[in-house]
Amino acid sequence: MEVPYAVWYRELPAYSRLRKFGCAVLAYVDKVERRKMQSKAREAIFVGYTREKRGYRLLDSKTRKAFYSHTAVFYERKAGRIATGSTPILDTTVPVERYLEMDIAAM
Repeated sequence: MEVPYAVWYRELPAYSRLRKFGCAVLAYVDKVERRKMQSKAREAIFVGYTREKRGYRLLDSKTRKAFYSHTAVFYERKAGRIATGSTPILDTTVPVERYLEMDIAAM
């Protein structure tokens, strides 16, 4: 089975730019956007790709603002986290108390 890109362009697509959604990222901060003693990278979460420019759409972990970067280091084995102080956004340790039972035959 061929992918539509390969049929149309008669070459295989470049899979090297594909990244795991939601992974942790260190995005490079350009010299004009930072001060002398500021970090050269900022923590972010990968949320997609940009259409306008070649790059990645990222979500800043601290400011919660989306931005794009074409220079980034991806940590695909590590899920990205948003800094919220002492309380996490999603607490996965909360037990499920209600279940929804459905009759599959009725679907």
